[in-house]
Amino acid sequence: MKRMRWLGVVCGALAVSGIGMPVWAAETSAPPTPPPPPETTTDASQGFVTIKSGDNSLTLGAWGQFRATVDDREEFDADIAGSGLGQEDGTSAAFSIPRLRLYVQGTVFKPWMRYKIEIELANLKTDATTNLNNGRITDGFVEFAKLPAATLRVGQYKVPFGLQELTSDTKQEFVDRSIANGKFAPSRDVGLMLYGAFLDKKLGYQVGLFNGAGQNNPQDDVAFMYVGRLFFDPLGEYKLVEGTTEHPEKNVLHFGVGARGGEVPRGLSTVGVFEDPNDETAFNVEAAWKFRRFFAMGEYFIQTDEQANPAVGPDIDANGFHAQFGVALVPKTQELAVRFAEIEPDEDVPDAKMQEIRLAYGYFWRSHNMKVQADVGELTYGENFAALSALALRAVSPGLSPANRLVTLPGEEIKDKQLRVQFVLAF
Repeated sequence: MKRMRWLGVVCGALAVSGIGMPVWAAETSAPPTPPPPPETTTDASQGFVTIKSGDNSLTLGAWGQFRATVDDREEFDADIAGSGLGQEDGTSAAFSIPRLRLYVQGTVFKPWMRYKIEIELANLKTDATTNLNNGRITDGFVEFAKLPAATLRVGQYKVPFGLQELTSDTKQEFVDRSIANGKFAPSRDVGLMLYGAFLDKKLGYQVGLFNGAGQNNPQDDVAFMYVGRLFFDPLGEYKLVEGTTEHPEKNVLHFGVGARGGEVPRGLSTVGVFEDPNDETAFNVEAAWKFRRFFAMGEYFIQTDEQANPAVGPDIDANGFHAQFGVALVPKTQELAVRFAEIEPDEDVPDAKMQEIRLAYGYFWRSHNMKVQADVGELTYGENFAALSALALRAVSPGLSPANRLVTLPGEEIKDKQLRVQFVLAF
């Protein structure tokens, strides 16, 4: 009888063990194998280097402009002592590196969280006229691009005003931008911007709020600069590239308008005024066209500077424009272009315009990423140009430097000739 009991116990134990073993095995099985980390790739096939791992990416690149300039300034004497004092300088030549930059850009954490940092290495002086500090950071921003129709950008970058200004330095048809762009386009500033595009990028907008103090400068008063831009590309997206290197087989048209107000861009509007600085308002219209061998673009600007604090004076109204046309001598390789530009810094001062005319030749090995450019031109200053006020001459470049002129000013029209040759390498 006892044996039967022990046999029952043993059989029960075995039965329990038999049932329990699979359950225990299931409960203590190894955890699932985690997915492998995203593959890290490196690509340097385009010159710049891009490293990518999942949603994170980093592109490292650089670009530079290497320039030779020959000037023949009419009746100009840069000497303050020595045998050349009191004599016209004649022709002079100079080598320069106008821009030499390193940049890092990419995405971080999310594919729609983008960033860019660009640093200027060229040893250029601060421009006292525009209060533009050329050194250190040029671009430094983060943007949140989850919604293509409403992307937010914060940091330092180009203010959305002026088609030629928004086109990269490396993608210009001429050695440099026009005198009209230099006078009216704010260039870089610190602030925030909302932008987006619709209808396959045919319609777009940009609106922003900026310090108005200029590149690498802190806020200098209580005012802000506010800017808006609207563009329409009816036949398809217009890419911000000047010239004929793209050689599109279909017509590409671009139209745009811009407006800005509030703070005077690139520095103090009135030194010493903090609470109620003078305002500056400006408007522009822009247009461009590309088709196969041909490229054309132009812009027109108007601007008004207030004079109310601390001294009351009349508003200064200014206007200007530039227009250029290019044709490919050899598609995608050689190009010839012509430009005419004019600015009138103060409409109340007669015969005080500045004009620019240039002829350019470009040879392209890798589109705008490796090219040589040469342009020859003439800058003409009206008879009363030197009589303009400092406010009217603000952001006019190159300056007339009337103190160095040998001719009697005002009352003499002056023509300066210039030849520029530049090699551009971007990767």
